[in-house]
Amino acid sequence: MTHTPDFWQAVGSIGTLVVSGAAVIVLIVQVRKLRETIQGDTFGRLYAQDSDITHLFLSYPELRPYFYEGHDVDRLEPDSPELARVKAAAEVLCDYFDHVALQMQCMPKDAQETWRSYVVSIHASSPIIQRFLGENPSWYSEALKRIVREGDTT
Repeated sequence: MTHTPDFWQAVGSIGTLVVSGAAVIVLIVQVRKLRETIQGDTFGRLYAQDSDITHLFLSYPELRPYFYEGHDVDRLEPDSPELARVKAAAEVLCDYFDHVALQMQCMPKDAQETWRSYVVSIHASSPIIQRFLGENPSWYSEALKRIVREGDTT
């Protein structure tokens, strides 16, 4: 049985379609794996930074009330080492929150909500964080400012 050129052209087209479909499937699997890798790396960096902040509060437990219990720095002496530590810790936390905000798009939706809630909660309970962000708005991303604004309205 002899096959016409049209037959071979159809076979070639079908073969091309099969190979293209397989390539799309491989590409989808690779993109999913890449997304998982990016999410893993994102969480690894965020949790490493979180560990550093936890260590800061373990080393200086007197700082914790300024961030979790609503204590204000107004009672501290302007040149006191404690005020300097509180301000430095506020900058560290704001930098961390900015990092979180900028990494949100690399997180699953449920993780985004957890991190957003954490940032909003600390911001709401910490006058020094509110003050620091208010005094240094150009230092931080619009992503962080948006999270804080949205938290202020809830």
